[in-house]
Amino acid sequence: MSKQLQKRDGGKTPRPEEEEKKPKTTKLNLVVSIELEKEFREAIFKKYGMKRGNITKAIEEAINEWMQKQESPPAKKQSKT
Repeated sequence: MSKQLQKRDGGKTPRPEEEEKKPKTTKLNLVVSIELEKEFREAIFKKYGMKRGNITKAIEEAINEWMQKQESPPAKKQSKT
């Protein structure tokens, strides 16, 4: 790598093997009620604290849980006798 390129990026160009380890990401634009967002953020702060990336972590967790529920067979309703 040239010295000029090192100066521009601070010498922090990721190695090809490091790039492969990072999962590719995308952005979601969501519209939810103000109250739901407020409650969700409070729950995240209680569980994970106020740290960058915790909202993303909680949303990924929620999406994964929802997807797992969709894959599992529906629970049988118990009849009232």
